[in-house]
Amino acid sequence: MYFTLAAIIITILLVLKKDAWFDVKHGVLWDQFSILLFRYAGVILILALGATLADDAVVVVPAGQRGVVYDILRKGVRPEPLGEGFNFIVPFIQQITLMDVRVQKDTYDATAQSKDLQTVHAKVSLNFRPMEQETPAIYKNFGLGYSDKVISPAVQEAIKQVSAKFTAEEL
Repeated sequence: MYFTLAAIIITILLVLKKDAWFDVKHGVLWDQFSILLFRYAGVILILALGATLADDAVVVVPAGQRGVVYDILRKGVRPEPLGEGFNFIVPFIQQITLMDVRVQKDTYDATAQSKDLQTVHAKVSLNFRPMEQETPAIYKNFGLGYSDKVISPAVQEAIKQVSAKFTAEEL
């Protein structure tokens, strides 16, 4: 985007300086044109490259989320998450993954056996939220699908353990 804008600006500057490189009798004065082109292009392309790097260095973490930073040089996840708002990273070396730290709700259909070996069907709803400071460890160990990998099996196991203590009539 910045390089396209730079090309447009270079074209406009060359058109504005047309009298420096175009003569009605002789046409285009290529030596003057090339000097102006390289002068303008060099400065503006350096500015466009700087703007691109600056744009990639700023990360905005939305409210209710934390940014987990993966550092390519360190080959790992940084232990502290990025907080809400503007944050600075090293472009091309650090990558950001956003994790939701608001209360989330999961609903599970569980099947278990009661104490008298009757099949029990239950629908369980669970509200949870990851601790903000633990998001890097959660991401590193389980990834973004931690709910399906950790919470769902734990709920299923808890339902089985609890229902095995009671008869079907008591449940």
